[in-house]
Amino acid sequence: MAVTQNLGWSQELKDVPIILDELQAIEGYLEPKKYDIQSLITTYIFSSDSHLFRSNVHHNDELGLSLSGFANIEDLVEFIRQNLSIEIVRENLNEFLTSSNHYVRNIGNSVASTYSNIDDFISDLQAIPYAEQPLYNRFFLSGVSKVLIETDWISYTKLINYLISVPSFHIITPRVMAEVSTKKEHFEFIIDKITQYSEVDFDYLGDQLAFQKLHQYITPELFEFVLDEMIRLNEDNIVLEALLFDSRQNKIIADKYIDKILELLPKALNSKVYYDYSHAIRFLLSHSEATRESIFIIVEEAIRDMDYLISLSSSPVGRVIEDMVEGSTRESLNFIYGNDLFTHVFNFREFREIFSKADEAEVLKWIGDDQEKIDFWFANSRFYKNNNEESIEWSDILHKLLSKSSDSQNHLSVIMAPLFEMYSCSGRPSRALSKRLFFFESLKEYLIEHDKVNLLPTVEHKKLEFQRFIEQAQQEEAEDLREQQGFEW
Repeated sequence: MAVTQNLGWSQELKDVPIILDELQAIEGYLEPKKYDIQSLITTYIFSSDSHLFRSNVHHNDELGLSLSGFANIEDLVEFIRQNLSIEIVRENLNEFLTSSNHYVRNIGNSVASTYSNIDDFISDLQAIPYAEQPLYNRFFLSGVSKVLIETDWISYTKLINYLISVPSFHIITPRVMAEVSTKKEHFEFIIDKITQYSEVDFDYLGDQLAFQKLHQYITPELFEFVLDEMIRLNEDNIVLEALLFDSRQNKIIADKYIDKILELLPKALNSKVYYDYSHAIRFLLSHSEATRESIFIIVEEAIRDMDYLISLSSSPVGRVIEDMVEGSTRESLNFIYGNDLFTHVFNFREFREIFSKADEAEVLKWIGDDQEKIDFWFANSRFYKNNNEESIEWSDILHKLLSKSSDSQNHLSVIMAPLFEMYSCSGRPSRALSKRLFFFESLKEYLIEHDKVNLLPTVEHKKLEFQRFIEQAQQEEAEDLREQQGFEW
């Protein structure tokens, strides 16, 4: 199949014409003949390498393999469509249904014209050998249904009624319906099926409904009509999927759905990845005081429901708290400060990282001259960012809080305390600790820059203490090494 081009030998083989002629002869022999539709389908459509052929979506034809007799893969698919027969469909029906090649959609478009009666197509579907767990894909039936729903409503409903009645089609039928529906009567038909077939999962409708609205395949009014019906039917999974998708794309949630999304968000925190609901969280935090308070309540409930918390970074609650602190700093600090639920959460190192993302101007307003709040901030935040192992970027808020502090030396010591913590490292701990020594010089430079030279002795004292800490680690490593070698020195 495109032997000479695939191997990139054409130019080189011009010098050996006999070999080139032989390869081209083999290529011509192996490639299916243009009017052998069955071979074209088997070779190009059902092949896992169909994406390698030339396509009109490629900007450079050299990126794809050539197709003998066709300009590109789209040209070949159109040729198959124009020459499709009932016998070809029947012989390949199971393969069409299981194919993940999106071009079978286009071939599916021709089924409506290939079969003069939808009953004949349904009969062929019924004749497929039973499989307990068929790996059907929606592409082919979406292609069939797309044409039927636009040209022959009765045949479309007859096909769907058959598909949804068969357990082996339960997974893909709702997806097919959701993809091809664009009018009110289409969705009313879906709603009717939802009420009839409670055992069928229609959750895919939520994402697809919002997708259709985004790309203007349906109107916003139709989107709301369907969503309102889903709310009426208590189809919360569909509603949640639609609202989360809509909020991700449009960064907004309609006022009429605010209460509903707040009701469903706890479910999202427990069942979805953070990206799915992050935009909804951010929108609700900034929408109004009432929605912000509702998010705070959801966070409280989530913390209460946790049996244990391994880390904030791996917890959905941690990501929501980060959004709270970053987007609504003062309000979030008022919520967190003095809240007993957060007592154990402060023990996580990640909390320092979360607080470091707060709006510094808002933090200063929240603290004012309150010494207890200053204590709280020094204990739970971090004031620097490591750009690399020898460069630190210090936060502007540090020197301002040191100026407000009634115990600046102690607060400065609090900042340096984490340097003595060693959680894990590759190699010797003393070597990892030694790499932190530059921290002290960087801090001294920062203090000098902001006229805090009176605090330099505190840094120098802590540096000496840290160096003794490194020496102790080195002694322990040497002792461990001697024990491992079995020598008594």
